[in-house]
Amino acid sequence: MDQSVIRPEIQKLIGIFQKTTPENLYKDIEGARINVSHIMSHISSFYEKIRNAIDYNEEHLLRKNAIQRILKRKIRVSMNRKNIGKTLIFELIRAGYLPNDAVPEIKIAEVDKAVHKYLSLLDYISKERGTTDKLKYFDWVMGMAAIEVEERLHLLKRNDALVTTMYQMLHKKIVFENDDGYDQTERNLFLYIAVHRGLIKSDNSIISYYLLNMYYPEFREGDQSVIHTVSADINILYENIQYYLRSSMSFKLAKFLQPHTVYFTILRDVIEEDVGTAYSKMLNGKAFDDGVRVAASKRYQLTSRKLARSIVNSVIYIFVTKIVVAFVLELPYELFVLEEFRIMPLAINVLFPPSLMFVIASSAKIPSSENTKAIVAGIKAHIYPGEHDVNNYKFKPVQKRTFSKTFSFTFIYAAIFITSFGAIVYGLRVLQFNIISILLFLLFLSVVSFLGMKIRGSVKSLNVLKGREGFISSFFDFLFLPILKVGQWISVKFSKFNVFAIFLDLVIEAPFKTIIALFEEWFSFMKEKREEIY
Repeated sequence: MDQSVIRPEIQKLIGIFQKTTPENLYKDIEGARINVSHIMSHISSFYEKIRNAIDYNEEHLLRKNAIQRILKRKIRVSMNRKNIGKTLIFELIRAGYLPNDAVPEIKIAEVDKAVHKYLSLLDYISKERGTTDKLKYFDWVMGMAAIEVEERLHLLKRNDALVTTMYQMLHKKIVFENDDGYDQTERNLFLYIAVHRGLIKSDNSIISYYLLNMYYPEFREGDQSVIHTVSADINILYENIQYYLRSSMSFKLAKFLQPHTVYFTILRDVIEEDVGTAYSKMLNGKAFDDGVRVAASKRYQLTSRKLARSIVNSVIYIFVTKIVVAFVLELPYELFVLEEFRIMPLAINVLFPPSLMFVIASSAKIPSSENTKAIVAGIKAHIYPGEHDVNNYKFKPVQKRTFSKTFSFTFIYAAIFITSFGAIVYGLRVLQFNIISILLFLLFLSVVSFLGMKIRGSVKSLNVLKGREGFISSFFDFLFLPILKVGQWISVKFSKFNVFAIFLDLVIEAPFKTIIALFEEWFSFMKEKREEIY
C-alpha cells in the first residue's frame, strides 16, 4: 500500500473541508453581517432546548426540523409570507443554529426566494389539483424547502462532499451477484440513497430534496415554468420518489455498506480534528494511524455519552407519559366503568416501560480495540492506492421467492406473531389486567422495545467486526421480532402526534417568537438612540 500518494477523491474532500471551517463559511461573501441581541438569543436558545427535549428526534435533524417548524408556523399560523427569509434566519441565529455576526445580510433575499419557490409550487398544486392535494403534499414540500434553506446557508457542504466521495469511491466496486431485476441506473440510485441513510443518517425529506433536483436540475433556479412543470408532474414525482424510499433494496444496501460508513465517519472526524494538517498527517503513516485511533476512541466516548443522555431522556419521557396516560385513561376506566381498583396492573403499566427502555438501551457495548484496528485498516484501504486495493465488494440481493415459499413463510410469521402477543395477553390476564390496561401495555411494550433497540443500534453501528449470533440471541429475535415490527409501525405512523410538542407549537411558540422579535426591535431602537448621543 503506497502511503505517499492519496487518492484524488480524498484530496478533494480535504479541500472542501478546509474551505468550510466556521471562519471560512461566508468568507468570500462581502457585505454586512446579521446581528441579533445576545439577551434574546439566550432566551430563544433556552426555549429551543426545551422544545427539542420533548420532541423525540435525532440530534442531526434538529436544525432541519426547526426550519420546517418555523416555515409551517409562518405560513399556517400567521398566514404571512412577507419577510420569511429574514424571520427564518433571525430565529435560527437566536436559537443557536447559526452563528451571530457571521451570516451575510445578502443571504436573507436568497433564502426568501428559495422558500417562495416552494410556496409557488404549493400554489400551483392548489390551483390545478385542489386544496386536498395541496394539504397532501404540504409537509413533504416544506421538508424539502427546509433542506434547501440549509443548503443556501452553506450548512450542507461537508455532508454533500462526504456522501459524494463515498458514493464515487464505491459505486464502481459494488458487484451485484444476483439478477435483481434492476438496471445499473436504478442500482446506482439505490446505492446513493443507501449512502445518504448510512453515512449522514438522512431522513426521507432530505433524500427527497436531492432526488427532486436530480429529476429537475433547473428547479433550483426557481423559474416559474419549471415550477409549473414540477406541479403538473407532482403525483408521478411523489410516487416515484416514494418507490425508491420504500424499496428494501436501499435498506439492504445501507446495511451492507455499514462498515464503510464507519470508515468514512471516522475519516471525517480525523479531518475535522485539524483540517489544516489533515493532508500532511495522511502522508505520515504512523501519525495518521494514531489520529484514527484517537478519533475512534473519541467517537466511542461521544456515542457513549449520547447513549446515556438518550437513556435518561427516554426513561423520563416515557415515565411521565405513562403516568399521564394512567391518570387519563386507566384509572378513570377502572373507577367509573369497572368500579374497582387494582394496584398491581397500574403499577406494572407505569414502571415496566421505562424499566424496559433502560435495560434494552443500557445493554449496548462499546466496540473493542480489535474493532479500532479494523477501522484503521479499512480507512487506509480507502485513502491509499496500492496492492491492497479491494477490486470489488460483492453484494448479494435477496432473490425473489416463489409464491409457495412466500405464502409458507408469511403463514409461519403470522403464527409467531399470534403466539408472541397471545402469550403476553394470557400472562396479563393472569395478573388481572383489564382490556384498557392490556392495550396500553402492548402499545408501550412495542414502542419502547423499538425505540430501545434503535438507541442500542447507535452504538452497534460503530462495530465493523462481524460477530456470531448465539442460539439464545437468535431465539430471542425470533420471538421478539413481531413486537419490534409493531413498534416500528406505530412509531412511523404516529411520530407526528406528540401532544406536548403540538401544544408548544400552536399555543406557546407563535406568541413567544413574536414577543422576542418585538424586544429585538426595541433593543435595536435603543442602540440607535445611544449612538445619536455619542
